[in-house]
Amino acid sequence: MIPRIVVVGSLHVDLMLRVGRLPEPGETVLGEELRMGMGGKGANQAVAAARLGARVWMVGKVGRDEYGRRMVENLRKEGVDTSHVGKDERPSGMALILVDGRGENLIGVYPGADLGCGRREVERAREVLREADLLLTQLEIPLTAVERALELAAGEGKKSLLNLAPFRPLPNRMWRRVDLVVANWGEASRAVGEGRVEEMAEKLLRRGPEGVVITLGEGGAYLRTERGGKRIPGVKVRVRDTTGAGDAFCGALAVALASGRPLEEAVLWANCAGALATTRMGAQEALPTGEEVNRLFRRVKNLR
Repeated sequence: MIPRIVVVGSLHVDLMLRVGRLPEPGETVLGEELRMGMGGKGANQAVAAARLGARVWMVGKVGRDEYGRRMVENLRKEGVDTSHVGKDERPSGMALILVDGRGENLIGVYPGADLGCGRREVERAREVLREADLLLTQLEIPLTAVERALELAAGEGKKSLLNLAPFRPLPNRMWRRVDLVVANWGEASRAVGEGRVEEMAEKLLRRGPEGVVITLGEGGAYLRTERGGKRIPGVKVRVRDTTGAGDAFCGALAVALASGRPLEEAVLWANCAGALATTRMGAQEALPTGEEVNRLFRRVKNLR
């Protein structure tokens, strides 16, 4: 059965500058390479899921400009249904990304048309949400849209996955409507305060979701449910650029869960997808295929 996923989220154009090292505050550094690509956490996760074999619907907004046209065209080329991607009078969203020689990055985002994605846009996608297996969303669009999407998913008996990126405080009622929360170390610490990963996951779980995954880069991920916690090992690769790795992880985790994989196995499979995304430059262009992830997953399982 083909997994069916609705992604409610952002669409951005990425301007990426490769530098020898990231600048200090007030410092100028010369770039070595400039690229433009398609991005936005929502669109990235939609493409990630589509490349891994899912049927994907994207819900969001772009501007009435050339960037918006290209983003929609790119999603369609990747096999993502864009019938619920609307147009806004604001310019299309844009991300400015600096990447250093170790693959670390600094990112600033102008949301633009993403700000036009609200309750009404989500309501219009109610039929496809009813048809889907899982809702995948993030925090790069107005919280009103995220909250309504979670409400509708819960009302339709669908599983939901919320990526706490970029982190913003959430009302208590939103935490209780989520099945699985995914956050990196920084997002988790901003949500509940810095501490041991086990403590942060426990605090997040107490907010109301059924499960929590905290991603740890090369250290893998920590999974916490009411049955207890477990560290899922990372995958060592040669890192070129960490941009989009979290989106690859979330898209893969959504596909694995919608396919019926056990949670621990789903997180390990998603670790493989996230690792592969760091071996190439860019966001969407670096996302792996299902064949690539399965090959690495088999290798990792054999080593365990």
